[in-house]
Amino acid sequence: MPVRFVLFVLLLASAAACAEDAGTGRGDGAVDRASSTAVNGPGTQAGPRCTADAAVSLNPSVVDVLIVFDGSESMGIGFGQGTRYSVVADVLSNLVATYQWQIRFGFGQFPGPDALCPGGTVAGCCAGLPSVGIADGNGTAVEKALKNVLPLVGNTPTALALQWARSYYADLSDGAAKRYVLLATDGLPSCTLLGALSASQPGDADGGLPNACQDAVAQVRALADDGIKVAVLAVGAELNDDPAGPPACLDQMVQVGGMPS
Repeated sequence: MPVRFVLFVLLLASAAACAEDAGTGRGDGAVDRASSTAVNGPGTQAGPRCTADAAVSLNPSVVDVLIVFDGSESMGIGFGQGTRYSVVADVLSNLVATYQWQIRFGFGQFPGPDALCPGGTVAGCCAGLPSVGIADGNGTAVEKALKNVLPLVGNTPTALALQWARSYYADLSDGAAKRYVLLATDGLPSCTLLGALSASQPGDADGGLPNACQDAVAQVRALADDGIKVAVLAVGAELNDDPAGPPACLDQMVQVGGMPS
C-alpha cells in the first residue's frame, strides 16, 4: 500500500484520537507534568530539576470522508494476489471498519448505470450521487457497497464523479470542520465532463493533458476552492510519471487537491 495513503489514514485518525481523549476526561482540564534531570557527566552536580504544569484543551472536530471508487473494467486486471479492485476494496473495507466511529464515511462509485446518462453521453461514461451517504458508524453499508461494485464495466468518468461529489457536499449540512474526497482509481480518466470519450488519449500531441484529465483536474480544483481536500489512492502498473516532463494527470490532481505525496 502506498505510503501516502497510510499517512492520509493516520492524519484522519489523529483527529479521531483527540475526540476520544476529550470524551474520556483526558481532554479539557487535563494536566501534563514534565520532569527532567540534567546530568553533566562524572563529578558534576546534576542540573536543575524542572517541572511544569500545562492545561491541555482538546476540541474534537467532525471529519467527513467521501470515497469515490473506480469500478471501471480495467480494475479487474490482476494485481498482487488479487485484482486491482480486490486489493483496493480490501484496504478500504478495513479502513472503514476500523475508523467508522471516528470518521464519517460515505461512498460512491463510477461509472454509474447507463440509465443516468443524459442524451449524447457515451455508455459507460455516466456517474451520479453517492450510493451511501456520509454518516457515523456506517461501515457495514460502505463494505456492502464495495462488494456491489461488481461486475466491473464501463469507462472512467472521473470528472463527472468528482462533480457529483462536490454537489453532494454542497447539500450536506453536518457541521463538519474538515471534508475530504478519497478518489480510488487505477489510472487516467477516459471520459470528459460532457460524458464523451476523450479525443486525446493518453495525451495531446503537444504533451498536454488529455481532455478528460483537464476536466478532472478542474473538478478537483473546484472541490479545493470549496475547502474540500482530495486524496488519490492509485493502483496499477502505468502510473509512473516522466521525471523530466510535466506532472501527469493523477499527480496534478493530487497537487491541486491539497494532499501531495
